[in-house]
Amino acid sequence: MDIEQFAFDYEVDDLDHEEILHVVQKGVELGRLPKASLQETVPDILARLNLLDRGRIKNAAVGLCRAC
Repeated sequence: MDIEQFAFDYEVDDLDHEEILHVVQKGVELGRLPKASLQETVPDILARLNLLDRGRIKNAAVGLCRAC
């Protein structure tokens, strides 16, 4: 596990939850994610997308979903 891939200064609450849920909705509409994804929590969604590992946010999640 490469320590450089984690964003240690960020928590799940620092991310734009509305944007994450929008991405999930689009993924379901396009058939890329199962409908059950719409019922998942944000941490579960991030884990499914490989953007969260053992509770630690990856840098990619910050780049895609950071709240402004």
